[in-house]
Amino acid sequence: MQLRDVVGFLFDFGVDVLGTVLDQVTGVIVAQLGDATTEAPNSKDAEWWQHAGFASRPAPPVTGGAACQAVIFRRPDRDVVIATRDTRGTSILGNLAAGEACLYAPGAQGRLNLKADGSARAQTTDDNTPTGKTVMAGIGSFYQTAQGPAKGGEWRVYAPWGGQWMDPTGWHLRMWEPGPPSPSGAPATGTYIDFGPNPFPALPGLTPLSAGIISVDSLTLDAASLTIGRDNGLSDSLLQSHLTSVQLQLITTALASLATAVGAFTGSGTFPGLPAVQTQIMTAATAMANLPTTSATKATTAT
Repeated sequence: MQLRDVVGFLFDFGVDVLGTVLDQVTGVIVAQLGDATTEAPNSKDAEWWQHAGFASRPAPPVTGGAACQAVIFRRPDRDVVIATRDTRGTSILGNLAAGEACLYAPGAQGRLNLKADGSARAQTTDDNTPTGKTVMAGIGSFYQTAQGPAKGGEWRVYAPWGGQWMDPTGWHLRMWEPGPPSPSGAPATGTYIDFGPNPFPALPGLTPLSAGIISVDSLTLDAASLTIGRDNGLSDSLLQSHLTSVQLQLITTALASLATAVGAFTGSGTFPGLPAVQTQIMTAATAMANLPTTSATKATTAT
């Protein structure tokens, strides 16, 4: 007996997998093997051997057609499946390059692509068909700039209705309204949010480290308590009082100028009621400037 005869007796290649189940007692995967074209089984409860920490079951065969194929080791009691392949799933691999891997669900569109550029992408379609629109989430070791890819890393979510990503330039959200997004990730129209490093020179006396923008046609803030602003090295009540005093002083100056103009116009040199108004404004300004400086926030209560 030659070696090939021994191998042919112990092993079989290209056996169709007619179906798999989870054994109700042991919980392991067992398979029924045979010929998918004739639907004739020739091996029942074959042991399904795979790598530790990984389990998969193939999609059912097409009636009278293609099926997952197995390499089996024959034993007197039950056969053992030691390797499988399913050519029906090759289209889901995409542009699989050298040094890359793709983990996919047989018979569905869910997949995990591990790319040579260091990125990892979980991907499916919005209707779980090959012709559906892509829905994707993933991470990468680079991010996109106007000059092309740059090192720094990113995470990204993409869907037919919009997407978001975070990279060294900040956090960005886009809603496609309507139509496809532009290749640069800029909003098609309307809704977008950007937060990131401040691209403008700092104002005198302040050193802001970040900047943001929200662009939307309609915005509703619904909160029991809303706090806006920060200390910036001063008490908020003091800063607010100082700004209000300055504003009131400007109002007072404006009223005085108005009185001068009216007086010159009437020839009387006075404006009725102006002294009382000036006194009230200056009293309020002085009181606000002397407010306690222990407040740390400016809060308003929504109604």
